[in-house]
Amino acid sequence: MLKSAILAASLLLGMMCSPQSASAQPSARAKRITPEQAESVEKHLKIAVLVGIGDYERSVSGLNKLNYPTADVVELGKQLQLQDYDVRLLLDRQATSANIRDAFRELTEAVEPNQGSFLFFFSGHGFRTGEENYLATYGTTVESIAQQGLPLSEIQKMLAATGARQRMAFIDACRNDPTAKSAPAARQFSDYKASEGLRILYSTAPGKVSYEDDELQHSVFSYYLIRGLRGDAAGADGLITFDDLQSYATTQMRKYGVRTQRMQLPFQSGESSGDFLLARSVAPEVQAASGEQPMPASAEAPTQQLKGPESTDGDPSSRVARLNFVDGQVSLQPAGEQDWGEASLNRPIATGDTLWVDSIGHAELQLDNAVIRLAPQTGASIIQLNDQVAQLRLSQGTLNVRVRRVEANETIEIDTPQVAVSLIQPGDYRIQVSEDGMNTVVLVREGAAEASNGPLNFRMNYKQGARITGTGSVTHQMISLPGADAFDRWTALRDRRESKAAASKSARYVSPYMVGYEDLDDHGTWQPVRGHGMAWFPSVSTGWAPYRDGHWVYIAPWGWTWVDDSPWGFAPFHYGRWSMMGGRWGWFPGGAGIRPAYAPALVAWTVGVGVGWFPLGPREVYYPGYRTSHVYRNRVNVTNVNVTNINVTNVNVTNVNYVNRSNTTIVTRDAFVNARPVRQSIVRPAPSDLVQARVAHLANVQPERRSVVGQPASAGSRRGQPAAAAWSRPVVTRSATPRTVRQPELPQPAQIATARTTTAKPNSKEEARRLQQQQKQEQEMQKRLRKEQETQARRQRDLDKVKQRSEQDVRKREAAQLQQQERQRKREKEQQARVQNANSSRSRGDEPMRPRTTRTAQPSNQPANQPFPTTRPTPTVRRTEPRTTTTPSSTSQESRRTRTVQQPPAGQTPPARTVPQRTTTTTRPATEDTPTRTRTPKKTDPPKQ
Repeated sequence: MLKSAILAASLLLGMMCSPQSASAQPSARAKRITPEQAESVEKHLKIAVLVGIGDYERSVSGLNKLNYPTADVVELGKQLQLQDYDVRLLLDRQATSANIRDAFRELTEAVEPNQGSFLFFFSGHGFRTGEENYLATYGTTVESIAQQGLPLSEIQKMLAATGARQRMAFIDACRNDPTAKSAPAARQFSDYKASEGLRILYSTAPGKVSYEDDELQHSVFSYYLIRGLRGDAAGADGLITFDDLQSYATTQMRKYGVRTQRMQLPFQSGESSGDFLLARSVAPEVQAASGEQPMPASAEAPTQQLKGPESTDGDPSSRVARLNFVDGQVSLQPAGEQDWGEASLNRPIATGDTLWVDSIGHAELQLDNAVIRLAPQTGASIIQLNDQVAQLRLSQGTLNVRVRRVEANETIEIDTPQVAVSLIQPGDYRIQVSEDGMNTVVLVREGAAEASNGPLNFRMNYKQGARITGTGSVTHQMISLPGADAFDRWTALRDRRESKAAASKSARYVSPYMVGYEDLDDHGTWQPVRGHGMAWFPSVSTGWAPYRDGHWVYIAPWGWTWVDDSPWGFAPFHYGRWSMMGGRWGWFPGGAGIRPAYAPALVAWTVGVGVGWFPLGPREVYYPGYRTSHVYRNRVNVTNVNVTNINVTNVNVTNVNYVNRSNTTIVTRDAFVNARPVRQSIVRPAPSDLVQARVAHLANVQPERRSVVGQPASAGSRRGQPAAAAWSRPVVTRSATPRTVRQPELPQPAQIATARTTTAKPNSKEEARRLQQQQKQEQEMQKRLRKEQETQARRQRDLDKVKQRSEQDVRKREAAQLQQQERQRKREKEQQARVQNANSSRSRGDEPMRPRTTRTAQPSNQPANQPFPTTRPTPTVRRTEPRTTTTPSSTSQESRRTRTVQQPPAGQTPPARTVPQRTTTTTRPATEDTPTRTRTPKKTDPPKQ
């Protein structure tokens, strides 16, 4: 049903590009991009700045609120992330004009001149004031649009300043008057002619509105834009160009308009400046590996079912909890073990692990969407933790749970002896179980929770609480919230730290689901790296290298897992990649648009000398050493380093030219399996042994009991582990629990040595074709990786040359400074000698020099008509050292204190080579300490005319 323009403006968005008139069409369609040109574009950095604003408050801004800009931007960011774009998201409160300008400025420094792509997308309101089109950024009002809004002309200038080879802008905004206060067309978002090298696409034509659709859960244009990037707009060659996307969106939106009677067509303004490559068609299994959910289907475009090529039932969880704070004595019992060990900072906590906080202490677990804090005398364990469920058991003590977000089909559950508590909204919760296990108290300070135990099922909302009593037939009583105690005050301090981290600089460059990013701002800096995007450089001492300050533990099902000792040492060692840049180690986090997948350690191993490893560099594929499916292997790489279309079934890791192999760390097997600090156990092999060592995708080392438990806990029944009675209590569960929580499988040497490179014999022609295609993809991937590594090596050589030239320049400047200092010291010595001579003359009773003007007789060989100067003006350049000369006629006293030029005896002829002597005298006021300064020219001075 067609809605009025005013109502539609309050609901919808817009974007860019489809021919509405002859003037809007390109004068001549550009040639399609060739595969060689596509490869040239893709090997360089691709950047996308995506802005979405729906949180307009009409009573303040005069602009209608929009429903789906956030969904548009997030979903578009995920698709671009799969296409190897470095994505920056700015949503609602983050999307101020100042933040958008900062994002452009920071990312521009990382772009190689005339290389790569830079894409800008805006979803929100936009309208015209005077002669300028403005984007209504966050905080903009109708009256302040010229001061607080972002001019579209400035966007064009900032895009031009990036120097990228391809520059594109997509504007998803209504182009009528969004205020319903002014006359029609007074504030219309008008055409804006694109400059050379820039293509702009609007979501609708001038004077028209852009629609949102509740069934699609997107704006109409953004929906078809995203579907096009998912592969629907791809050409026969698998490439998705700007023209392909424009044509696809126009066709689908025309069908949508006919079906719904809400006509909206994209509109391109300005002349075409060449076809630009946006993306490649992404395989369904890669889409599935990224964790993407199918988009809601429209009647005209049914959603394709995404299925992986193999079962994912045996894949490990892509998320874990991090033990990110330990105070006092905190003990850990790994899954399936009977022994307790010391809980070390940054240790990953997985299904089956148990924590105990003794009488004096605190602990904090960090998940990707929640923080769990343990009070003293508290025992808790992880029943299951996977992509959909976070289920904890609380046998005794007190938990505080701060939930930041709850995704669809996701469960967060705390199980106690009385009830199972489901946390169904973001908020602040406290759950307490008495020491005898007879009472459970649940407090909801923010959010909402549901408690259940068989027929007992009730809900608690904001500032409500309940006391549940009993073990068999339980009863509950609603209670008011009590005052804060010491544990509440401690959790409030930790909450303030979390809130500060959410607004940190690191939050701009990493996914909000990345565990541990909150510590980065306090321990390093972010800097753009040309050709790579933003990198984080830790504040560390000289000689530091990744994966050296910590120890290795064995955690099932992943196997060997790195535990770093640094307070910031979680995110940079389980996500992203490391690379040496200009003599410093930098960490590249991957994209911010996709929920990242956890990895135990992103390293490659060396075999032949001790136990060795080195960090993987940007775009180097991580091959898990544990059982995984092809879907998991794609996901753990796509979400961390933007490597797309990966097939790592049979990767030959020995033939890869790893950029960080020269930074291999090697320890003895004994130190490795006993969880000893690596820094104290490093061995230095011979260079020839290191060269001959081969690279492997897993450590060929069998774990021991100490490898799993770590260092033993302190002895004592109540110090280091809970009472046995507390741990034997059953708890009430609501979610389906895992079948078993098994002891980690300690592999046998023969199992570890088994290679995974065998492939099944094809049973049919179809299977044979599939295997051939798979092998072809692997070869292409290997070729692409080699090119990437060659590019990395070339860039590193260029950086080394720049560094070498810089060092040479520094050495030259230092040498010049030393020479200058030496000359200065020599002048000072001469000055001191002259002063000493003058002082010695005064000590003999000489009269002080008096100013006088001396005339010098004209030499006999001087022409009679040649005037001879008698005085010389005072020089304009003052010298620091006193210089004294004399004239031929001077008193005996003066001759004793001055340097005298020897004259031949009377009656003798001077030598033939003697030149006429000229003497000038500088006249200055007479002072006790200032002698008369005269200058006698050297014999080599030319005659002054």
